[in-house]
Order: sequence, then C-alpha cells, then structure tokens
Amino acid sequence: MYSIKAMDLKDEGIAEGRAEERANIVFKFMQSQHVTFDKAADALSIREEDRDECRARIGKMKEKQPAGV
Repeated sequence: MYSIKAMDLKDEGIAEGRAEERANIVFKFMQSQHVTFDKAADALSIREEDRDECRARIGKMKEKQPAGV
C-alpha cells in the first residue's frame, strides 16, 4: 500500500506528464497548421484553466528550438 505522500507525488507526476503532453500536442498542431496558440487551443478544446500553463510550456519549447526552425 502506498503512503498518502507517495500517492500525492504519483498524482503530481501524472498531472505533470499530462500537462507536458498537452503542450506538445498543441505546439505540434500550431506548427503543422500555422495557427496561433488561441486558435490551436480552441481547435483542440483545451480548457480555459489549462491554457495559461500550456502557453508557458510552449514558450519554453520555443526558446529551446534552434534558430530558423
């Protein structure tokens, strides 16, 4: 049996993974369809409460991307 703390950490890890994957999907959609974040988030039905975190993650992805891509 897991401790409550271990279960909370596991839940946080799952939530972190989902948020990262959501941002990857939106980012790839933006690139493939040549649309803005808002249009991509609308098309993919990203909830309003998830958009700020998703936008921040995509900003970090863009910073890591090599110039000219």
